[in-house]
Amino acid sequence: MVSGYGVSAIVSTEDETSPSRVLKTPKRAFACGLHIVLRQKGEVYIGATNVISPKVVDNPILDDIVFLIDCAYRQIRRNLSKGTLNRLQVGNRPVSLDGYSLLGESNLKGLWRMTGTYRVTD
Repeated sequence: MVSGYGVSAIVSTEDETSPSRVLKTPKRAFACGLHIVLRQKGEVYIGATNVISPKVVDNPILDDIVFLIDCAYRQIRRNLSKGTLNRLQVGNRPVSLDGYSLLGESNLKGLWRMTGTYRVTD
């Protein structure tokens, strides 16, 4: 197992519209696919970055922010670039070396792992 982190953004749309369903691109190399999720009217969650990192990441890396936002407005909705950025978020998680999900009891009694960043089995 190695450490991975991802960046997501909460964005308000300029025209205050939001998708009625989750929008997701196909899986990409080292990512689960770009996704946009309705949070509330005129606000969406944008996620999909995943970067292997030797240490925990507390603040988003600028390259990852640019990549995420650029992909969102180029691949999902062009006018997202006219919206406002409400919040950036960083999440850290374990990543298996082979990309498969991890499911099972850990070495610590009572602690189970149920994780999978790349979801190659879905």
